[in-house]
Amino acid sequence: EIGVRHPTDPQTQQPVVMTTDFLVTVRSGTLATDYARTLKYDQDLQSRRTLEKFEIERRYWQTRNVDWGIVTEHEIPMVLAKNVELLHEYRHIADRASLPEDEYQAVADRLTRQALQTDTPLKRIALDCDRHFGLAPGTGLTVAYHLMANRRWQINMEEPLTVSKRLAILSVTDLDVE
Repeated sequence: EIGVRHPTDPQTQQPVVMTTDFLVTVRSGTLATDYARTLKYDQDLQSRRTLEKFEIERRYWQTRNVDWGIVTEHEIPMVLAKNVELLHEYRHIADRASLPEDEYQAVADRLTRQALQTDTPLKRIALDCDRHFGLAPGTGLTVAYHLMANRRWQINMEEPLTVSKRLAILSVTDLDVE
């Protein structure tokens, strides 16, 4: 329709399936709105072929009444990106530490209490927790990162995550903290 050749596999010349990097659904009450976003480095937007393919993608989403856009490195705060990169590895606690559920909960409760009630740097709170429970060094910090990665500790992700300073926890969810 627009005079742009659909992308093909260079070896087989068969059409390839086009994809969009993210489809995000934002809910507000009973209303749900979808946003389609594709990620690309700014320098890659200089390619005419890239822009042609994006036009195909844009029109696809337009026919579905979905807001579509391009996100470059300029729209993503670097501190946020670094914090997400760090915490992403800690989403699944079993990948990082083998703690029985009751022990994990005890560590999480102690860390949370200490982080909320003192000005002690996170690194020291985590080490004290390791000593208190007789855990391998780094286990407490792993649990703390897991709590952040799973949003059980709400923090400002646009501030550098520095373990040598007090951690400002904005809110806590799903914990039985006394």
